[in-house]
Amino acid sequence: MNLTEAVKAAGVVGAGGAGFPTHVKLSAKAECFLVNAAECEPLIETDKYLCRTFPDRVVAAAVAVAGHLGAKRTVIALKGKYHAEITALEGAISRSGAQVELFRMKTFYPAGDEQTMVQQVTGRSVPERGLPLDVGCVVDNVGTLLNIQDALEGTPVTEKYLSVVGEVKEPILLKVPVGTALTACVAEARPNLADYALIVGGPMMGKPLTDRAAIEAAVVTKTTGNLIVLPKEHYLFRRAQLPMETIRHQTKSACIQCRMCTDLCPRYLIGHQIRPNLVMRNLWREQELEDPQEYERVFGEAVNCCDCGVCEMFACPMGLSPRKVNGYIKGELRKRGIQVPRNMEPHAREFVDERKTPTDRLVARLGLSAYYGLHAHTCIPLEPETVFIPFQQHIGKPAVPVKAVGDPVAKGELLAQAAPDGLGLDGSHRLVIVLMQLVNLLQDGKPVRMSKRSGKAIALHDLLDEVSVDAARFFFNSRTATSPVDFDLDLAVREDSENPVYYVQYAHARICSLVSRLAEEGAQVPQAETVDAALLTAPEELTLLKALAQYPEEIHLAARDYDPSRINRYLVALAGDFHRFYNACRIKGEEPAVLGARLKLADTVRSVLANGMGLLGVSAPEKM
Repeated sequence: MNLTEAVKAAGVVGAGGAGFPTHVKLSAKAECFLVNAAECEPLIETDKYLCRTFPDRVVAAAVAVAGHLGAKRTVIALKGKYHAEITALEGAISRSGAQVELFRMKTFYPAGDEQTMVQQVTGRSVPERGLPLDVGCVVDNVGTLLNIQDALEGTPVTEKYLSVVGEVKEPILLKVPVGTALTACVAEARPNLADYALIVGGPMMGKPLTDRAAIEAAVVTKTTGNLIVLPKEHYLFRRAQLPMETIRHQTKSACIQCRMCTDLCPRYLIGHQIRPNLVMRNLWREQELEDPQEYERVFGEAVNCCDCGVCEMFACPMGLSPRKVNGYIKGELRKRGIQVPRNMEPHAREFVDERKTPTDRLVARLGLSAYYGLHAHTCIPLEPETVFIPFQQHIGKPAVPVKAVGDPVAKGELLAQAAPDGLGLDGSHRLVIVLMQLVNLLQDGKPVRMSKRSGKAIALHDLLDEVSVDAARFFFNSRTATSPVDFDLDLAVREDSENPVYYVQYAHARICSLVSRLAEEGAQVPQAETVDAALLTAPEELTLLKALAQYPEEIHLAARDYDPSRINRYLVALAGDFHRFYNACRIKGEEPAVLGARLKLADTVRSVLANGMGLLGVSAPEKM
């Protein structure tokens, strides 16, 4: 099995964040593969431990993934202050001889945000609400990468590395089975409090748990990377519990329009159109706006918020909550069915490097200085007597169990699989979604650009005003799903051999004309069983026969790989073989047996060309 299949079979998902299925990322092609080892939030130790403990496996997995993606550049990005980790990775790179770069980032929040990291490493800004792949990058964190390496060796995801910090005797690192109770993890770290609260993840974007029943019910999932143990009365929990009505009243009365929430916003800095201060300024009239266009004009930028929390936890001098206001507005936009256009070509602000949020000052603002700078140096394996494995551990619909109650279960055995109706199906049919790359429209050798501000796409019906349906279908099918399509508008309307669809259609029409002329002279296309194929000995004839024999296999491979471009390439090659045969081997005027053999060969080519074009939805004209 290839890498993508191995990763899918092992159940690998993003080890942090939402847990996006990793095999989906690996189904694309990319220019740059980025390994995220920067630990986005403070007080998290996991990725550092993995880098210094398993550097050779990290590098080996990075090389394997980059090769699979066809990436020209492989980069491991981490903070420059991670001296031990950098030394370990440098040694692994040297031992492997691999072309892997280390990118040393400054200590700021959110250095580990993948869009921020892409901009820092490549200088490119990911489009609004887009993916790193939109600018030629794929990003995986260190934990995911090690799970990929395990998958290549046949080991599924059954365990998780995580750190436990905060109000504990000392920070610890644990290796635990997925499904381990969070309380068991905290107990191993010896908490200083009998009645504590938890943040699962980092202090900025992690999930707060204050209710005892909720804490006791929570377990380690594939995405759990850190636990912060804190008193229930801590500032972070008080902020998290503020109701929206209170936030609304605070905003109306206290926002001073200083713009700090905007000026320090990580998404604003990489060029996205998001100005939280304007949303805060207009919140007082939000419930009065009924016109959808006006609502979008005033509040639409809120959809570009990434929920990082810089605005409310660091930037705002009044202690307000632009993040929660943005979150509320995003919900209202969904309720109203308002689709906000995207800027597909953002560019980082000129002050992007000067307005980063320093981590040490952020930690002080969060009231976490007492726990900052304390490190866990060793990892403790934990083997609980029982585990509880949720069927929903990340984004998506819950998995469907393949084991019944009471069935024995071994470590590494499949317990559940993706729901067959998870994508809106009834469960009776398999749905495969092929992610296509962007289409670049060219005219006069230059890109036909979309609106930079609105990001609106060029409609297909507008394209069909310029080119034929046949040309559109042929050109759109001309590349694999993992390759961008360069759609040359000038080439698509040319009537010569440079235009591939014209070239193929012309070959078909040429054969139709040949058959028609010879029929008028009394030479009919013979039945196959009457043809002496031994007479077809010229190099051009043999090449054509071999090409025809390949057609069934090309259809099989195109169907297997969901790649109709194979048919395109085959038809162009077959048309070329026919034209060379026609120019080299005379048909009219030959003695009857040779004429019949060559005429049957030509007519067979016609039939295959027509069949292939039919598969693509392209017409097969008899005259041109």
